[in-house]
Amino acid sequence: MKGIVHRPSGAMAVAITALVVALGGTAAAASHLVSGNSLIKKNSLSGNRLRNGTLTGKQINLTKLGTVPSATSASTAVNATNAVNAKNATTAATAANATTAANALDLGGIPASGYTRSSCSSNTGQIKGFAFVAASTTFPSTLTALSSGLEYNCSGEAVEASRVALGQYEVKFLGSTSTLAYGNAIQAVSGGGIHFNDVVTFENIGPGDFYVWVTDTYPPSALIDDSFDIELL
Repeated sequence: MKGIVHRPSGAMAVAITALVVALGGTAAAASHLVSGNSLIKKNSLSGNRLRNGTLTGKQINLTKLGTVPSATSASTAVNATNAVNAKNATTAATAANATTAANALDLGGIPASGYTRSSCSSNTGQIKGFAFVAASTTFPSTLTALSSGLEYNCSGEAVEASRVALGQYEVKFLGSTSTLAYGNAIQAVSGGGIHFNDVVTFENIGPGDFYVWVTDTYPPSALIDDSFDIELL
């Protein structure tokens, strides 16, 4: 018995044709999406749409990046915030690529250790104190701070002086530990003549404290109230 073959109706033929066309269009659209970048419009994505770590040096043109405003460590300066302006660096050692330090040039190339500092304990030969005493019969009999501007004390404290008796004075450098002094008489015109023969003698009576005698050695030798200077070593 032969099978009976029915022709598809017109509606069925139209439906089958529509299905084939639809499936073919979808395949064409799919092949177009995976083959190019036209699906996403340029400048249409924000940064938070990208997965962390998806952009590397391959995707980023490093030459287009600007200078970092502030960096803990710059490529040419290890420990300087700004190597260009490090003229007054505390130490030249902190500037890895500095040839010379500007402040070193100001010192004439002499290291800091080559300069004498104000120190009462230094043994480098510096003057640890000096003073000018304008001796006279009316000079204060109690220790009084000198203020002529012709005095210096390594401790930074005052220099005091008093008249003990005719030609005898006490000079005290407060806070100083020095026990060695020398000086000269500032000879003045007195009684119509100049005292060319004055001699100054010092006796240390304590740290920074000295008795001073001014003697006119011209016969007859006698103490005299002539001005003098004193220097401490």
